Amino acid sequence: MYQVGVVGPKGSVERIVKIAQRSGTPLAMKPIVYETAIDVPQVIDEKGKNCDYFLFSGIIPYIIGKDVIDPKRAFYVELLEAGFYRAMLNVMHQVDRLQIRFGIDLPEQGEVAEHSLEQLNMSVQLSYVEYFDPYDAYQMLIDKHTAAWEADKVDGVLTCYPEVKAVLSEQGIPVEWISTTNLATRQVIQAIEQRAEADYFKRTQIAACAIQIFGLEKRGALSFDIQTEALRIQMAMLQMSRELNGSFFTLGHERYMIMTSRGEVYDQLSKMQLQLEHIHNEYKLTLRVGIGFGDSALQAEQYATEALHYSKTSEQSIAIASAEEEKVPQFMDQVEQHAMPQLDYLHEQFQESKVALHHVESLYRTILSKKWTTFTTQDVMLELAIGSRTAQRLVKTLVEADVLLKVGEEKRGGKGRPSPLYEWTLT
Repeated sequence: MYQVGVVGPKGSVERIVKIAQRSGTPLAMKPIVYETAIDVPQVIDEKGKNCDYFLFSGIIPYIIGKDVIDPKRAFYVELLEAGFYRAMLNVMHQVDRLQIRFGIDLPEQGEVAEHSLEQLNMSVQLSYVEYFDPYDAYQMLIDKHTAAWEADKVDGVLTCYPEVKAVLSEQGIPVEWISTTNLATRQVIQAIEQRAEADYFKRTQIAACAIQIFGLEKRGALSFDIQTEALRIQMAMLQMSRELNGSFFTLGHERYMIMTSRGEVYDQLSKMQLQLEHIHNEYKLTLRVGIGFGDSALQAEQYATEALHYSKTSEQSIAIASAEEEKVPQFMDQVEQHAMPQLDYLHEQFQESKVALHHVESLYRTILSKKWTTFTTQDVMLELAIGSRTAQRLVKTLVEADVLLKVGEEKRGGKGRPSPLYEWTLT
C-alpha cells in the first residue's frame, strides 16, 4: 500500500483524511501537521521519511515544501471558485448585507479572485487584494487587514490563512477563510491513486542489466590466475544479482546479464554502483553497465544492449534505456562520487581485527548516499549485507580507530536494550 503524507494545518489535514476515508481509497493517509506554513520543510523531514507521495492542503504549503522533495511526488488541493464564493457568502451573512467592501489576501501564484469575480453578474467592491509571498510571515497580513478595518476601508476580509482568520475574529472583524472544497480534494486523491497505479506497474516491468568487463584478458598472468580472478568476479556478480532478487547469466567474453524488475533496480541502484566500484578498485578493471526496462524480457534485453553501447561510447559507468525515453539518458550521475578519506595508517589494525577495507569503503559510501547522520550496527549489517559478527567487528574496529564515534542510543519502545548510535567522524 502506498503511503501519502497529508501536509497542512490541523483542521485541513483532518478534513482531507476524513474525505479520503469516505472515498474508500486504497492509499494510506499519514497526517503531517504544522503550526505555521514556514515549518513545512521541517515537519516533512521529521515525519515524512516513509511517504511515497505528499498531498499539501493548499498552494501555500506546496510552494514552501516542493523544494525539499521530488516534485513528481508532490500534489496539492487547488483553490477553486466554489471555495472563494463560499467565503464571500459567509462574510455577507456575518455583515447581513450583500454590498460590502472586501479586503482579500492571496498568494502570488493565486488568481482565483479574478477568475471568480469575472463570472459574477453582481458587482463586488474590492478595497484591495494583497498578494503575498508564502515565505512571508502572516503577521504582515494581520497588520494590513487590521489597519484597513480601523480606517473603515473594509467591511469584511477573505484570507488564505486560518491563523489570520482566528486573530481577526478575536478582534471582531468579519472574516472568512478561503478554503479548498471537498470536490477538489477528492479529485486530487484520485490523481494520486492513478499515479500510484502507474508507478506500481512501472516497478513491475522487467529489467535487464547487461554488464561487460574490460581488461581481464590483457593481463600477462597464467591462465589459472586469470580463471581464478574471473570466478571471483562472477561471485561478486552473483552477490549483486542476489541483492537485486534477480537471475544471473554468464554470456561469455566477460559479459553477464541479470534479469530482475524495474522496482528492484531503482531500490538497489546505490548498492549496485558500490558493488561495481568495489570490483573496479579490487581488480583494476573497467566495467560498463547497460540497464533496459521493458514489458517483455526480449524488449528489456534490447534496451539493455542499447544502453550498454551508450555506456561504452560515452564512458558513463551505468546507462539506462526504456521505451519512455527518446534517447538513452546519462542516469548514473545521480549517485555522487566521493573519495574516501585515506586510512592507510590503520592498515595493520584492520589486518589484526580481520576487517576488510572494502567493507569500510562500502560503509563510507552508504553513509553518503543514504545521508546518514547516525546509524546502528544493525543498519550496517543490513545495508552492507554482511553477518552480525562481521558488522560488530567492523564497527568496533572503527570506533577504536576514532573513525566512528558513539553519540547516544536509539530511541525505542518495548523491552530490550537500546542499540548504540554512531556517526562517521572523518571527512
